[in-house]
Amino acid sequence: MAIRKILLFSLIGSLSPLTFGMEGKAEYEMFCGACHNPDGKGAGEGAFPPLAGSEWVKGDPERMIQVVLHGLEGLVSVSGKSYNLAMPPQGGVLSNEQIAAIVTYVRGSWGNKEKGVDAQFVKKARERTASQQKMWKANQLLDKWPLPSQKGPVEHLIATVYKGEFKSMPDFSKLEPSAVEEEAEG
Repeated sequence: MAIRKILLFSLIGSLSPLTFGMEGKAEYEMFCGACHNPDGKGAGEGAFPPLAGSEWVKGDPERMIQVVLHGLEGLVSVSGKSYNLAMPPQGGVLSNEQIAAIVTYVRGSWGNKEKGVDAQFVKKARERTASQQKMWKANQLLDKWPLPSQKGPVEHLIATVYKGEFKSMPDFSKLEPSAVEEEAEG
């Protein structure tokens, strides 16, 4: 019997983010869907930034929570495209539970595979920036919560160029390179 209770509590605890995800869809569609579209691709034929596959959704969830809480204005780059709009703050309208549900839903939808958050996480994020009176600018957010690094497929690539006419494969250890280029970060 004790094992069943432990299993039940374990299952309930693991279902919490899933519950937020299901609740989050309705909340997202009500509060966010008009601008970001129900499919997360951005409304207005690209006038609004997408959340589907967005680097702003990936990594530290606090960045996304701060955008929801305090808004975002000015130039921002999302998925390689620039936007210069204002997203109004929603922190005065949405509860910690609603924000957690929305963030969890977005971070797990449309190809996004990030972990969800709970209301306690949102509460702490709200408390950390309670003195924030203005909407965030992209550079302010990224200074505190940077986007995940976008590493290329190749790291520490060294290209060595040898000039000459070769009829067969030369012994490169005996040749002097005419140029050497290094790409450290892909």
